[in-house]
Amino acid sequence: MRCERPFLWISLSATPCSVLHIARGPGSARHFVTLIHTLLQYAPHSPLLFVFLSAILKLVYSNLNIRSSRIKSEHMEERMQEHNPHTYTLNAEAETNALCEGFVRVIEQHIATHPRKEALLTELQQQQAHLEATHQDWIVDMPAKYNLKMVVLVLAAYRVLQKELPREETLKLIREAFIKPTEGFVRQFTRQMLDEAADPFQAIINTSKTREQDAFGKGFSFERAQDDKQAYLLNVKRCFYHRFFVANGTPELTRIFCDYDATWIGAIDPKRHGIRFERPSTLGYGATMCPFHFYRTGENDRA
Repeated sequence: MRCERPFLWISLSATPCSVLHIARGPGSARHFVTLIHTLLQYAPHSPLLFVFLSAILKLVYSNLNIRSSRIKSEHMEERMQEHNPHTYTLNAEAETNALCEGFVRVIEQHIATHPRKEALLTELQQQQAHLEATHQDWIVDMPAKYNLKMVVLVLAAYRVLQKELPREETLKLIREAFIKPTEGFVRQFTRQMLDEAADPFQAIINTSKTREQDAFGKGFSFERAQDDKQAYLLNVKRCFYHRFFVANGTPELTRIFCDYDATWIGAIDPKRHGIRFERPSTLGYGATMCPFHFYRTGENDRA
């Protein structure tokens, strides 16, 4: 018995041995339904066919999980690719959703074989919803709404996963889940923006000022110690992320948000872009403020 070019097909020899094959092709859904219908008719009378049917259904389930993960990944990339250096306008909702979707996807992949996978994911969703509902007073403006969405997801994952994993392993996993999915895009986007800007220094300062207002908002407090053609010395005196995690007894999670900045900081090439960036420490690492200091170096070796 063999269906022509099906998604899943089974070849049975005249002897008791058999081989299960996986294939793909046009009309796969129709062929698959026909195959399952046939097996269901004969499986009750043949233990061998019953075993084959069970194996096929397991393979289908596995394939659907892989495909679902791939679709989620492609969807996240599409969200991020909406932004390009020529037409970029901040879309806090899209960027937050992409980051959160990537975060959950990495967690799902890490616990894919855990016996309590579904229970853990359900508990994560419940914790996230509870934290968001009990911290509505933190939403002081629109940027705070999206910043809250990120911090409650990270805190919920931290609390849930620590029940199953050692603390340091949990921190490492959450850091990877928060940074890795969008790291490549953010670095590439920043580098391309600087490469193509007539004045890279001014371009990154303009981007910083836009994000200060529209991505961070009133949940942060900024001090501009210097703002001219030679330097932009921005000091973050109050940080939404740090205050939230300290208030919830997990100040160590702030460092994950600090470390995320390396995704765009790493795109700055002092010699190529004529910019020197300094940030010796942050609130999350014990400092009294987060200095984001940009200096024009006078070098610009892009020709």
